Amino acid sequence: MGINAFADGHGHGYKFAHTFQPLGEISVDVRALHAMSPSGVPLLCNLRQLAFSDDPDSMKIARFLLAPTIKTVHLDFVSDIFNVYDAATFFTVLNSRCPFLEHLEFCRIPRELSPTVSQFVCGWENLQTFLGNYSGHGVTDEALIHLASLPTLSRLKINLKHNSLPLALPPQPFPGLRDFTLSASHVGVVIDLLKSHHVLPLQSLTLDFNITATALTELLHVMRDHCAHSCLTRLFLRYDFDISNASDVIDPDTLRPLLAFTNLARLDLDCSYDVEDVDDTLLEEMAAAWPRLERLMLGPNRSSGRSSHVTLAGLVPLARYCPQLEFFSLPFDTSSMERPGTKFRNRQLTELGVGCSRIADATAVAEFLSDIFPNLRSIYWRTTSGHHRDDGERWAEVTKKLMIWRED
Repeated sequence: MGINAFADGHGHGYKFAHTFQPLGEISVDVRALHAMSPSGVPLLCNLRQLAFSDDPDSMKIARFLLAPTIKTVHLDFVSDIFNVYDAATFFTVLNSRCPFLEHLEFCRIPRELSPTVSQFVCGWENLQTFLGNYSGHGVTDEALIHLASLPTLSRLKINLKHNSLPLALPPQPFPGLRDFTLSASHVGVVIDLLKSHHVLPLQSLTLDFNITATALTELLHVMRDHCAHSCLTRLFLRYDFDISNASDVIDPDTLRPLLAFTNLARLDLDCSYDVEDVDDTLLEEMAAAWPRLERLMLGPNRSSGRSSHVTLAGLVPLARYCPQLEFFSLPFDTSSMERPGTKFRNRQLTELGVGCSRIADATAVAEFLSDIFPNLRSIYWRTTSGHHRDDGERWAEVTKKLMIWRED
């Protein structure tokens, strides 16, 4: 049993409980708590944040810590014996004792408790953050409509199992939303939600879904047309294509609408697409369009064994245009190279993901990379079911040479 309690929260900006160093695990005899607080008065009257799980011991102690000063609650569902009645009863207590909640995070919400959690969420009018990690069923229509109507809601994480948006959704849903994480069964719901806004000033967008190449093209064009170009700084797309559809190969033009977001700092495309058509030209356009880039991942989440058409020379624009870039990942072609010299150097990049990139000459590749990324420390190579073991050994050799040269 563990309770994390935090007394932070005096105007220094909001962070969820799990981002702080906890006070430590508390092991308390519940009978002692009754003796300390026979009338049920909160034991910590200045508590701002509380993180706990739904195991019986944690729940008993949490009741003695609930105070009107609490603004943030993190509840992790880990107990199989916590049923609908238990949840409804506890939420009633939470509602009465913590009337000023602004930030809610529920992790691993079980299927049978999804309606109860959604009903509880509908009782809060001043939420700034709701992170709901549902298992099975997603958020209900009623909860989605309620959340969409809150002007204060700026951060949201939900699962949607809808085929379409509820008809009662406000005409301009989620007016204050800045950080949005959405797992959806149907990408059409995402597209319709973005289209409902003239311009949505999102700063961070994370999407997780199954999709076709055609639908991805539509989605990225809708993002370009309905998301504020200057606001978006973090974009994470996690998706799988229907592997039975042989046409699901990404054309470089599919990704070009993203070039409109000139303040991007982090871009992750974690997907199952074939990256062969990504080339030096597209990578240079990306580098020039995103000078504030800190992290760029372009590659499949499965090991296809293929490289892109990006060559080592295609990495030079990243050193030239993206001085803040710290991490880059893409399978690329190392078959031909000419040392670029040290005219363009990025000293921030320390990690490089090479996917399943084949390599023949470890020394030549190490020399090339040291010219443009002098502080490179780690190279990640993805194995492909035991094949190309020699390539992995050569990438390890590259890493070793870079380390030796850096020390010299």
